[in-house]
Amino acid sequence: RQLLSEMKAAGVNPNEFTFNSLINKAGRFAEARQLLSEMHEAAFKPNVATRGALQKIALLNIDEACSIILSKEYGEPLFENRALNYVFVKVCLPILEDQTFFEEYGTIISEREDDVIRLFSDHLQIPQHRIALAEALKEKDWNYEKTMGDSYISIDSQQAEIWLEKAMSKAPTNFYPMIQTLLAKNIVLNGLEEKYDEAERYCLLALEKQPKDQFNFSLKLLYRLTITKTPEVELEHAIRALVLKYPAGKRGLADFLQSEFCCYPGLAEEKVNILKNMQFVEAKPKSDDHSGEA
Repeated sequence: RQLLSEMKAAGVNPNEFTFNSLINKAGRFAEARQLLSEMHEAAFKPNVATRGALQKIALLNIDEACSIILSKEYGEPLFENRALNYVFVKVCLPILEDQTFFEEYGTIISEREDDVIRLFSDHLQIPQHRIALAEALKEKDWNYEKTMGDSYISIDSQQAEIWLEKAMSKAPTNFYPMIQTLLAKNIVLNGLEEKYDEAERYCLLALEKQPKDQFNFSLKLLYRLTITKTPEVELEHAIRALVLKYPAGKRGLADFLQSEFCCYPGLAEEKVNILKNMQFVEAKPKSDDHSGEA
């Protein structure tokens, strides 16, 4: 803040980089929030760096960040600041009780612009709340249908499929992997065994357009399908084949196989033991001087 005062005294105008640097170095979220207001007054729009800096400060004291973002003392309507909305859904919303939050703020959010409504709808946990916000969208496009389909997965699998197929028919092609993954999710999470082959096809199509080194949700679903469908005697071979095709890294795969999936109800004990005993070699990170290589 001293730097900002000195710049103003010297007649030097701060820029986006100045504000982002100061926000990043703020000791408390209250200070970062004030700097964000000054950034707005100086006619600079928050960017990815701004959101990242705000999120970092918010994580240091989540309760303070939540209180300040929901405060009206800054003279700004609730949920109109995009940067604060991002921080709120990433940092604050996960610790709040969904029902209480929606009862108090659902109507306010539903009156905001569509991008704000979509942001909160995508991050709320209770499907009925997500559906209520989606219905408040001014433009009922493919994104609305995608949100409705995703929300209905835990309510009505047939209705979810209808919504998602509508979304697929209208969405830009670069969003196909997202919707294909949701179609697979609907089949897998609802245990629709007669459609497991279809779910596998959706996962493979989605993964064709996604980075092979990321352990994303499409790949998690594919592992889950493979483990569910494959007989015990073939399981280790099938898993290793996936590892070769999609090198997601040792940690993500190990966490999934030995923690998340092994706790899944109904998984045969024999399969659990196979997964727990499997070992994977993580590729060594590349470096210019090759130091530390065997």
